[in-house]
Amino acid sequence: MRGRLALALAFICCLAALVASRADAQSDRRAAFEVPFDFIVQGRKLPAGRYTVERLNQSNPAILVIKAADGPVRQVFSTQRADAVEMENLTKLVFARYGADHFLFRIRSGGDPNGRQLALSDAARAFGRKGSGRTVIGQMKK
Repeated sequence: MRGRLALALAFICCLAALVASRADAQSDRRAAFEVPFDFIVQGRKLPAGRYTVERLNQSNPAILVIKAADGPVRQVFSTQRADAVEMENLTKLVFARYGADHFLFRIRSGGDPNGRQLALSDAARAFGRKGSGRTVIGQMKK
């Protein structure tokens, strides 16, 4: 009887440690960026500045939120899985540049072979026919 109780207690301790380490790892999925230009996220123009990007809900990788580090700016947006060409070391934001406008287009996660991609608006696609470019912003060091 004592052996079973000790085994059950050891199992509970291991399970608690696993849950704590998983929660700690999820909190590290927040990435900080310095974006030097105004940009558009799903139709909303955000000012240049420091931002963090993270999952809105840890169980759903498709819904992300971008928040200004020094203000009330916050935009929730949906994404879809995007296969990465190569493994990234740092998390990166990729912007599609059409004319003078920058649209947040993709988030490449450090250490993850897959990234997340936003659907471009009709306006962005229309600009894209006239010529485009890409701008990549790397994650800030902690």
